[in-house]
Amino acid sequence: MENALVSSVLDTFKELPFADKECALEILEKQMVEERRKLLANRVSEARVNYRSGKVKKGSATDLLKDLDRIKHRREAIADSLAGC
Repeated sequence: MENALVSSVLDTFKELPFADKECALEILEKQMVEERRKLLANRVSEARVNYRSGKVKKGSATDLLKDLDRIKHRREAIADSLAGC
C-alpha cells in the first residue's frame, strides 16, 4: 500500500548517488532486522504468558490436525443449525 510519504521517500531515494543508496539500504536492512527481533521477542513473551496461564496445549502434529478437524465440524454444525432459523 503506497501513500504520499512512501512516494516522497522513494522519489528522494531515486535522486541519491549510488553510494548513498547502498548506505541507505544497509541502514534500512539493519532496522528491519531489529524490528523483526522486537516482534519476535513480543511474540515469545505472549507465548510464555499463554503457556503459564494454561492456554497452550501439548501434542503432536496429528493431535493438532485432529483438533482443527473437530473445530471445523463444530463450526459446520453450528452453521447448519443456524441455516434452519
